[in-house]
Amino acid sequence: MIDEQQQEARERRLQDIKSRAHGHWTSILRALGIDEQILNGKNQPCPLFSECGAPRRPAGGKMTNVDRFQYTDKFGEGNYHCRHCGTGGGLKLAQGVLGIPFPELLDRIERQLGCGNLPSMMASSPSPERMKRLCQRIWQEAKPIVLGDEVDRYLRNRGIVLEKGELLFEGPAEDAVKKLGYDLDEDEDE
Repeated sequence: MIDEQQQEARERRLQDIKSRAHGHWTSILRALGIDEQILNGKNQPCPLFSECGAPRRPAGGKMTNVDRFQYTDKFGEGNYHCRHCGTGGGLKLAQGVLGIPFPELLDRIERQLGCGNLPSMMASSPSPERMKRLCQRIWQEAKPIVLGDEVDRYLRNRGIVLEKGELLFEGPAEDAVKKLGYDLDEDEDE
């Protein structure tokens, strides 16, 4: 029986792989050896032979599973849809097509992502103080909106019209943030 810590570690590993792979599934699946034909986005027979169970070619005739499956990667998760066995993502597709054990599949995907059993990037995320300094620096480097510039044209196209001489904000960044209804001291207490 797997203890809770091992189970949590496996779940963290799986979530880490999924988050790192998000938006990269097509290239990951290609690198794992999934046939390009499967990933072409066209309707086709379902490649998940063991899971689908959809009839292939009855004796004497017509293909009944010609267009049941389509790889779409619609949500960046290696998404596919089969009108017989349902929907799934890159992990399920890779395991079904390659027929390898799940832990081995995870190892291969981690190698593709260049992160084999590395700690999560979240552990090295910037501190809140560093992010605050970065935001302040960006604000200080900002320039005012000038009538007719790119920002003014963007706002006008969305129905926000600045009159000549009108500024969105006057004074330092703190005043502007307070005008928007945020309390700068609120985050410091947390």
